[in-house]
Amino acid sequence: MRGITSEELAVIVDELQEFAGFYIDKFYEVADDRFRLKMSKNKVQANIQIILSHAINRTEYIEKQDMPTNFASAVRKRIEGFQIREIRQLNYDRVVVFVLGKGEATLNMIVEMFGKGNLIITDENMRILLAQKVQESRDRNIKNGFDYKPPTQATNYRFEKPAGIKPIIYRSGGKAVDYSIRELEKYAGLEAQGFGTLQEALDQFYFENPIGAGKEENTEQKRRIEELENSIKKQEKLLGNFDREIEDNKEMGRTLLEKMNSINALIGSARADRRITREGLQRQFPDVKILNVDLKNKKVRIEIG
Repeated sequence: MRGITSEELAVIVDELQEFAGFYIDKFYEVADDRFRLKMSKNKVQANIQIILSHAINRTEYIEKQDMPTNFASAVRKRIEGFQIREIRQLNYDRVVVFVLGKGEATLNMIVEMFGKGNLIITDENMRILLAQKVQESRDRNIKNGFDYKPPTQATNYRFEKPAGIKPIIYRSGGKAVDYSIRELEKYAGLEAQGFGTLQEALDQFYFENPIGAGKEENTEQKRRIEELENSIKKQEKLLGNFDREIEDNKEMGRTLLEKMNSINALIGSARADRRITREGLQRQFPDVKILNVDLKNKKVRIEIG
């Protein structure tokens, strides 16, 4: 699936200006490199999805959330309750900066949309507080405590904001195959579905073509296999314990049968002599270990082993 272009991102940033002034209620990590901001303003709620390298847009498709990931928890601690004060495209490159504020505190949430993408939280001076992906290179370091530096652009980089926007999803046989902000000759003959905003087009396109869907399915399948393997190991361990217990009981039974004649004779002697002592019985039956003789309760304790 292709990534978003600088030109398309400029359109998105213009459309996202409607969310300036919204407060961040929750941050979710939906899947690998996929996030969601739940926001509100004057009882109006909205959600922005972030698919690194592919899309930033208001979404109407809300996925159920499990327990927050470690990264999501770390982001929540830093930005929940903050107000979106500004949304801008950095150097007209594939980098979007959400300037967040709460009282006198200011933070930046930086979304890098090139390469594999990244989501970074910095303080007001662009000192990195948190990064989804830690990166080290000769040109820049994306890690806690370092100053955030945007990627170096080519010397001949030129950019003009696009005009005449006409967001379109192109379909072949009913399947969404690409989107654009204008009509493209290479898709002549395909069905063209128009949208009022690029955000709406992106929301529909990635709903039909979810990034990482196969990976998520494989991850869930792997998790189920691991659970099954762990269950089998537990059952095997229990069966092993049962086998050992059975063998122990068999051995005890064999020993009991071998000494049954001596035990019966011992019981007979104890009944015949009402004043018998442990020592007296032990001398008569040296092959049986006698632990105690209780004349009062008419009990003899022996050890078989």
